[in-house]
Amino acid sequence: MIIGISCQDRLVDYCMQYESDLTDFALIGDVLCGNEFNGATHLGILQQWFGIHWWTCRAFALLIVALFIMLPLVMLRRVGTSC
Repeated sequence: MIIGISCQDRLVDYCMQYESDLTDFALIGDVLCGNEFNGATHLGILQQWFGIHWWTCRAFALLIVALFIMLPLVMLRRVGTSC
């Protein structure tokens, strides 16, 4: 442990490092499923194509993205190689 750096400081550094990744994931949810802001509803791609259903909600769409797009990429040893 580095002297003078508390656990809270390390946690803040860790969160700041991955904050942009979480923001990107939230933006994917907005694009796929839309959002509602100040009473204005903006439909996402899935809602425009298929209508408003339970499977076009943000939670389900992000789960599908995480399982079928992000998880296979994480499971690769090296992205960009065939090994």
